[in-house]
Amino acid sequence: LIGVAGAKGCAQMLEDGAVDKLLTLLGDTSDAVRNAVYNALVEGCMRSAPIQARLCAIEGTLVGLLSRAQEEDPERAACALELLRVILSGRNPGAAEQLLSAGALATLVAIMHKDDTAAVVEGATTVLGLLCVEWDAKAEAVKVNAVPELLDLIGKHAQLSTKIVAVAALMNICVDIAGKQAAVDGGAVPLLVEALEVDDEKLILNSLQCIASIAERKVGRDLLLPLVPRLGELMHHHVTVIQRHAMLAMRAVQFKELGK
Repeated sequence: LIGVAGAKGCAQMLEDGAVDKLLTLLGDTSDAVRNAVYNALVEGCMRSAPIQARLCAIEGTLVGLLSRAQEEDPERAACALELLRVILSGRNPGAAEQLLSAGALATLVAIMHKDDTAAVVEGATTVLGLLCVEWDAKAEAVKVNAVPELLDLIGKHAQLSTKIVAVAALMNICVDIAGKQAAVDGGAVPLLVEALEVDDEKLILNSLQCIASIAERKVGRDLLLPLVPRLGELMHHHVTVIQRHAMLAMRAVQFKELGK
């Protein structure tokens, strides 16, 4: 199936009902079979929006994948999370809602907290960040203590790619007032200051957007004022989008309330 997963192969998979059959094989007792099924589904979803839509339409599939991310060994747990990432990145209607209504945020935070496999932690963090694009998920993420877990990854995790997705998730949560406060209370500011010194454009960009959000509250602005010189430097960065977001962060940090 992996070998025929081009456009025609994906269409054939749908016509033949192969997607539905593959899902049943995720319960097979053979590790090799389950590995092949995960690989085929991930490949199919990356190539075909209709396959993503079909998985979303089969009742219990997305929630089942989340459960498998808790139960499978690390290699297949990472595959289950990657499958969820691809589906959520495709902005399939109702996909996020299915997961959120099943308590996905709390489950993902639990995976992030207890698992020590880098690919699984990064996968769970990425999925959490995608879910937190949804407005209702932001406050819920604060309630299930996602912010401390994200800050722990940003501060201690050695893998740069994990730091990037952790800051991206925090960025989405900080749009909400509760998220800004949780970030400040959890010590996000010094971590974001450190992140701006790392030579990685994605990390810098995500951090700038977090800073701009946190600076919408006075307590955040007060803590971020020492960052003004670094923001000034980034306003002259060679990447235009970083220049623009550094300027927006500078405006937010230096904002003065009328009459004060």
